[in-house]
Amino acid sequence: MDGFNIALILNEIKSVILSCKTIVMKTFDLNRKKLADYILNKAKDDVLEKINRIIEEKESVIAYTAKGEPLTEQSYKTHIKSISKSVANGAKTYSTEEVKKFVLNRKK
Repeated sequence: MDGFNIALILNEIKSVILSCKTIVMKTFDLNRKKLADYILNKAKDDVLEKINRIIEEKESVIAYTAKGEPLTEQSYKTHIKSISKSVANGAKTYSTEEVKKFVLNRKK
């Protein structure tokens, strides 16, 4: 292949990618319009309340637990206060080095 053929192939690939992006964006736009129409004209109050809770939760999630559970700012602060209180009351703590040794030495 010469440089001219490669350039033609690359241009064709670009064209296909742009066409795919356009189709995807139109599909998203159509889905957004359908969803907006449903919310505005058909959704019952319980559905709207669920949507509102999802929006509020997504906006206020600031961290995730090791298990992947979302933490809001308030639940995160409560969690940290609880841990601090446990440590102040004598809960066992581990240094970074102790944790590292434990992880590296456990049997698989």
